[in-house]
Amino acid sequence: MREYIVNLTNDLIRRNRFDVTYGLIGDKVSFLHQATTDLLVGDVAKMKPETLGRIMASFEIGDVLVDRKEIFENVTFSGDCEDFLREIVAFCLANVVFERLGPNGEPRVPAYRRRTVV
Repeated sequence: MREYIVNLTNDLIRRNRFDVTYGLIGDKVSFLHQATTDLLVGDVAKMKPETLGRIMASFEIGDVLVDRKEIFENVTFSGDCEDFLREIVAFCLANVVFERLGPNGEPRVPAYRRRTVV
């Protein structure tokens, strides 16, 4: 998992309190639906298309562990490519957030330290 995705998901977990949400829900399907919706109307809605593309290009093989059928059950295409990209990014980020959380909401994958430019 690239450092950019780890830092981004750390911020999303902290800002949206996904660790607490997962601890309360405890069910993968319900959590993914809630997290995807929260991201879609919140953080992802505010992102520029360039940022969405950077996120998609930063995912590595194995970061998003879903099959094609599951993606198309959760993402719709109504002719607007930007909305489609936002839905895919929100769905993928929700899955990565889920994979980063342990059974009680604690991080399963350690965070990278943010690099500061001096």
